Amino acid sequence: MARHGWTCGALTGAMMALGLHAGHTTAQDTAAKDELYATVQLLVARFEARHGATACRQLVGANMLDPVERQAASDRGVFTTLCPQLVRTAATLVAESLSVPRAGLPGSADPTRQPA
Repeated sequence: MARHGWTCGALTGAMMALGLHAGHTTAQDTAAKDELYATVQLLVARFEARHGATACRQLVGANMLDPVERQAASDRGVFTTLCPQLVRTAATLVAESLSVPRAGLPGSADPTRQPA
């Protein structure tokens, strides 16, 4: 965020999407919060397993606050090759997470329910 090189923006967006989909709506809903945290932790682990890191600075191999390093990353094609791959991974992982049935959510299959 703001070129600090912390968590990859694509991964951050993926976490936000999962939060919007399944986050808790009240402070008392600790079960939903815990379930979401577990889902996001798995997302982060899978992203890191695929790309070796979650921090932008490590992924792109440059300090984005340094104009010279940022330009060198651009010259290497990082923003047109690597970043789209990171976005694709993050989006795919979210889609996979959302395709898993979740108890209690509208449209989710109840795994204990027998077909009619």
